[in-house]
Amino acid sequence: MAKQLSVRIDDELEELIQKEQDEVPYDVPQSEIVRTALREHLSGNATAAKTVVAD
Repeated sequence: MAKQLSVRIDDELEELIQKEQDEVPYDVPQSEIVRTALREHLSGNATAAKTVVAD
C-alpha cells in the first residue's frame, strides 16, 4: 500500500534535485528522485548518507 507524504525541502535540496534532473537526457519527476534517494538511504545503500541524531 502506498502512502503520500508531504515534505518541505530547503533550497539546497531543491538545487540537488534540479542538478539530478539536468544530468539525465529524459524527464525525471522530482517525486521519483526523492523516492529513490529515500529508498537507498533507508536500505543502507546511500554512499554519503548522514545519520541525524536528536539530542
